[in-house]
Amino acid sequence: MFSWVGAKFDDILGAYVLDVVTALIAAITPLALAAMTAWVALYGWAVLRNEVPETLPTFVWKVFKIGLVLAFALQAGFYIGNVADTADALAMGVAGTFLPAGVDPATIATPYALLDKFNDDASDQIADIMKEAGMLRLDLLLAAAVFSIGSVAFLCIGLFVVALSKLFLTFVIALGPLFILCLAWRPTARFFDSWLSMVLNAVVLTWFAFFALGLSAYMGDAMFKAIQAGGGFLGPHFNVLGEATRYCVLMILMAII
Repeated sequence: MFSWVGAKFDDILGAYVLDVVTALIAAITPLALAAMTAWVALYGWAVLRNEVPETLPTFVWKVFKIGLVLAFALQAGFYIGNVADTADALAMGVAGTFLPAGVDPATIATPYALLDKFNDDASDQIADIMKEAGMLRLDLLLAAAVFSIGSVAFLCIGLFVVALSKLFLTFVIALGPLFILCLAWRPTARFFDSWLSMVLNAVVLTWFAFFALGLSAYMGDAMFKAIQAGGGFLGPHFNVLGEATRYCVLMILMAII
């Protein structure tokens, strides 16, 4: 379920980013070309009149560097294929190192898949509780409800944190062409540095979201294993309602963290 939601969310964000980047590039292209033309004309004229201490090859090299910047900033497909995809790959690639031990990175490649795995494990525990639930075992029904509250709280807040980190990264990437254009000229290059810092912050936020999610899933999995080692919720060594309450409190705490 969460993988499906995540895939749809990523598809929507990807299409939206492409539309925003295309519209932004269409808006700044006339300004960029006008500024480039004026700069080449004025700088070239100053070089020819020996008003700047630079040779013609140096001038040509500067023009080439500015042209390279414009290629990144003013072509939507080139920008998405190189800058946006690289930032997304950096965010998701390193985040995979925070997976809990014993989880196959080949099968759990996204935070949404990790949420799905946790949901499946929690559902198995609830099914174990409900095996003997009935009118004569209302404590099991209450334990299942308490257990479900903890799982749902963790899954919903986990999904929110992952979606928020993805949304922030998407927002920063969508504004990229404007700030990359600022790299073309020295007085405005500091704005590109600020944007690059925002991109790295968004990437690190994604890492943190995956780290917190992985830590919470690890603790939940450890509790599941302890329950199974004791014979399950219906085993002789467990107070089913007490264990469900402990689990609920732990999951709510991890969701808040």
